[in-house]
Amino acid sequence: PLGVRAVLVEVRADWACLKETFRFPGWRDKANCCFKCKATRSDTRDCGMQAARRDPGMRHTHWSLVDQMLVKGRAVCPLFSAPFVDSSLFVIDWLHCVDQGVAPDYLGNLFWHCLPLLPGSSRRERVSS
Repeated sequence: PLGVRAVLVEVRADWACLKETFRFPGWRDKANCCFKCKATRSDTRDCGMQAARRDPGMRHTHWSLVDQMLVKGRAVCPLFSAPFVDSSLFVIDWLHCVDQGVAPDYLGNLFWHCLPLLPGSSRRERVSS
């Protein structure tokens, strides 16, 4: 005995880590690219309130996620054999996702919007300034 007691209450990671380490579906998978719902890549563009993935019936349960992983030929992560550990403990680390995706997109659009306001007669001169 180690003399240590612990409880796993949350696993935060980015999508790549969840896919590689815990064998969850990845955003490039053609069918069911999400580990929280049954959305496909074509569903990701629908951000409205009526999006199909918002339907409670489209949410994964722990066992439907495990079933999906087995159907795709992936081994189930051994961490799931620990007591009380299921897929509901896994969450996307929002700060990491913003740093990797949303923030660069925003900054690129901001720079593109501000580019005509900079001094110079060509785009190259404006970027240099």
